[in-house]
Amino acid sequence: MGAAPCLEHVYGELKAFAKESNLNLHLNQLTRKIISWGSHADYPSGSWFKGADTVVINKFLEAKFTALLGSHDFGNNVGYIQQVDQCLRDANDFMTSLYRAGLFITLKRLKHLVRVGQSMVKGYSQCANLAFRSNLARFKFNPKYHMLCHIIYSLTQELAARRSKSEDRRNSNPGALQASCW
Repeated sequence: MGAAPCLEHVYGELKAFAKESNLNLHLNQLTRKIISWGSHADYPSGSWFKGADTVVINKFLEAKFTALLGSHDFGNNVGYIQQVDQCLRDANDFMTSLYRAGLFITLKRLKHLVRVGQSMVKGYSQCANLAFRSNLARFKFNPKYHMLCHIIYSLTQELAARRSKSEDRRNSNPGALQASCW
């Protein structure tokens, strides 16, 4: 079985998941071109509009990994799969919270965003480390990682500034300014 039938199968599952979950999926197919997979030497990454579809795909992957953890024995690799699952959960929580925050972020949401954003980046590093040490396929999370780190840093700096003041001022959401970074 080649890559095209596998991608068609995954797209079918993704499309069904989106429909069942009442999520709006903009992708109308999943092909080697869309995931920038020119040859077997390449590491696939997305080239679709990475805003809303990335959220849908992450939610799909989270559900898929959770289901796999409940139905398969991964032996010595279970820790790796659990870490990937947790990283996807944190990514979903972070992106969903950032998108739902609107233009201005309350202190409560800011604290949550900083916590899950830092957990996501830490989880990504742990996944990469576990994959390397176990000689497994590399775990690659590919938003515009540099921009993601800037957003988390910006939120962390804002939280520190608010903690040093007694007011509950609301600064603009860096994700609203960079929504295309996903």
